[in-house]
Amino acid sequence: MRNRLSLLLACCIGLCGGLSCTTHKTLPSPAQPPAGQAAADAKAKKQQAEADAKAAKEAAENARKAKAAQAAEQAAKTQQDRAMAVAAAKAKKEKDAEDAKALKKAQADAARQAKGEKANASKPATAPVPTANSYGPLTEDRKLNNLARRYENDELTPLRYQIERAKIIAEP
Repeated sequence: MRNRLSLLLACCIGLCGGLSCTTHKTLPSPAQPPAGQAAADAKAKKQQAEADAKAAKEAAENARKAKAAQAAEQAAKTQQDRAMAVAAAKAKKEKDAEDAKALKKAQADAARQAKGEKANASKPATAPVPTANSYGPLTEDRKLNNLARRYENDELTPLRYQIERAKIIAEP
């Protein structure tokens, strides 16, 4: 009997791992899940793969949207920079035009003044004829005062004033 029991036990251990064997009726081993569980695992893996694919798709879409927003922001900045450059160029052009106009006016004024000085230089100098009055003859101080008054009243140009002044001072 002992032989038979040993043989049975050896047989069961070899075939089914000796787990509650009643003449080789094997129970499912824990290493192999039941058929229903395998289907559930496959379904879970499929759902996980779909969820991962959906998450990857959403991440790609978000990245695309972020890139588009960044591109739009860059385009707006570029457009603003261009507008500022155009405004600066316009302001510079206007300033240059004003400067040119002012320069032209200054040159015209200088030409008119030079023309006026030439006209005054070509006319004979008309010195006021000193008259003997109750105050006596004109002194150097009185002549200089009269000359200064005529200059202040714009009767003389600066050049003419200096010439007349030099003559008065040079007199003995």
